[in-house]
Amino acid sequence: MVHEALRSGGAGYVLKKRAGTELLPAIKSVLAGRHFVSGGLEVPETTTARHEVMFYSDERDFLEILADFIRTNMNSGKTAIVVATKSYRDDLIERLKTEPLDIDGAILERTYIALDSADTLRAMMVHGVPDRARLFESVGGIIDLASKAKKPGQHGVAVCGQCAPLLLAKGEAETAIQVEKLWDELTKTRGIDLMCAYPMSSFRGGQEDPVFQRVCAEHSAVHFRWTSFSAY
Repeated sequence: MVHEALRSGGAGYVLKKRAGTELLPAIKSVLAGRHFVSGGLEVPETTTARHEVMFYSDERDFLEILADFIRTNMNSGKTAIVVATKSYRDDLIERLKTEPLDIDGAILERTYIALDSADTLRAMMVHGVPDRARLFESVGGIIDLASKAKKPGQHGVAVCGQCAPLLLAKGEAETAIQVEKLWDELTKTRGIDLMCAYPMSSFRGGQEDPVFQRVCAEHSAVHFRWTSFSAY
């Protein structure tokens, strides 16, 4: 139903039970020319690349977001690349081992690739400033190798993680926006799917925060996932 609604010309889809918290941001997203779907739903592929954002209310949600992302993309034949801190990467592996996925085999075959978020940020920075050439050389090179190594039945690369969100958490909003812009270019150039994940706690003004609105503007679709409505 979601896919048919959007393919028929709709720009957003909100689950009825989430209308109380998601209807207003959905309207704002659509008016700004972006797609909006409730958390846990997918936007049908209308382009060769997607750069989407997921906002979540609880840190526990981030692990589930990563697990859902990997499950969905690996089951569709894509190589999944996760960019996260060591603690999240370790917890994620344990979480994935409970899934009907051969995650150990995927690691060996390089259809599941885990990168450290801090190392990835360092690799793309020059004197504290995001550098296009460095990003395309480091992360772009990994994506290129993953694309070349794909087996029959596999297609595409999907990336999910926390680079710009780490910068925002340290108060470096402008640098985070610059990183988003460079990742957007990489997404389009390599034809990959990219999901960024931000905790709503990073935005003091909530959905009215100017930085929140700028982050939304850098993405083609906006998703929300929260376990508690009392925080908003």
